[in-house]
Amino acid sequence: MPSSFAGLPAPTKKKPLKWTLAASWPARARTPSCRRTTSCSSPTAPSRKACGARPRRPSRSPLASSSGAARLMVRSSWVPPPHHPGELDRVLLALCSPEATLPPRWINPETLLARAAELDVFPLTFHRLRRSPHWPADKVSPVWEDRFRSNAARNLLLDTEQDRLLNLLKRAGVPALPLKGTRLATQLYDDLALRAQVDVDIYVSPEGLPAALGALEADGYRRLTAVGLPAKRLAATGDEFTSECSLEKRAGPMPVLLELHWRILPLPPKELEPACEKGALPAPLDFLYLCLQASADRWGTLKTLTDLAHWVSQQPPDWDALAAAGERLGLARILGLTLHVLLDYFELAIPEAALARLDSSAAARLPRTAVANPFAPLPSLSPAATHRLRWALRERLADRLRYAAFLLRPTAADLAAAPLPRRLGFLYWGVRWLRLAGVLDAGREREPALAGVYR
Repeated sequence: MPSSFAGLPAPTKKKPLKWTLAASWPARARTPSCRRTTSCSSPTAPSRKACGARPRRPSRSPLASSSGAARLMVRSSWVPPPHHPGELDRVLLALCSPEATLPPRWINPETLLARAAELDVFPLTFHRLRRSPHWPADKVSPVWEDRFRSNAARNLLLDTEQDRLLNLLKRAGVPALPLKGTRLATQLYDDLALRAQVDVDIYVSPEGLPAALGALEADGYRRLTAVGLPAKRLAATGDEFTSECSLEKRAGPMPVLLELHWRILPLPPKELEPACEKGALPAPLDFLYLCLQASADRWGTLKTLTDLAHWVSQQPPDWDALAAAGERLGLARILGLTLHVLLDYFELAIPEAALARLDSSAAARLPRTAVANPFAPLPSLSPAATHRLRWALRERLADRLRYAAFLLRPTAADLAAAPLPRRLGFLYWGVRWLRLAGVLDAGREREPALAGVYR
């Protein structure tokens, strides 16, 4: 894998970075996307009529000092909270974009790097700032260089451990595949050092979870969640948002955190077996998985949005195949919302036909808190509001019924809280229903404004 870790010198990318002058960036509004590779803002680009793009409302992206989710209101009755990002956040967003914008000279690099670290995009920001023509090396603390090198060393260690774990699971007869992490760093940025990462994410099937946990625990990993819960019971819990078990191993140069997942998409496990054999998800499913992860955070994590933007820019998906996969899995609404949020933060070329195809699925009435802002995150939703939001994000009745059935099933936390013999397992259902009733009732008391916002 390409890396920059031998002696930890400054990382280099395979392709030279294309800088854009920032003379007009404060007043620049993201222009609507169209089916072409030339930027719509380019003076040589064809007109929107010539490229087949339909007229849109004026951009309300953060670069135009408005909410990042504004386009979602076209067919909705809800209005996201107002957000007016400051100059620093605008510079950071432009710097993280696929086509990086040269930061103004007046920007304090220390302040910008601190903000990037806060929003979990420090490695990419530091790398690009350091390559700018007016990088003030004498005015930047060496602490930032040390932090960048530490992230690079950690990512190299995690990448090595990930390969070792995949081989370990293969020897144990457990098909597995890596998720996100260093694989995504090399795919999107050509360098392990340019993406922040703290753990290893691996998928195994629910049927393979007991054997996987046995092999990992024999290797020295210990559970941090669902401690003491039999693996077979654990495998019966969770959905694509909640099926994960955290493990940790403290041997070696640094502790390694492992997140083991057994449900990542609304798909039967058998359909993911070919992907496990190849060691990677097919591109449409991989992109949908990232969209699902973005929705889990209410599109409020800048690192995830940046990953998706770089994917769209550098490796444009097969839009027809992607939309078809989203419709087949019942993720068209999440996919459509994700693309609209990306367009409000980044300049991307997304075919109008793909957006039009997904618009009907994305046009749902959602609560005001459905889309968080990555620069000013909203408070976490209560469990009741989270359940209602995830219910609304499912556009098909069958998927909503499946989610309702999931809510009624005992969770891993329910099973681990009070271990019972198998013959008394039916008692978990009663406890679960009582807890769920309390959660929903408390949610109605705390959040009356959210009542009736779904259709």
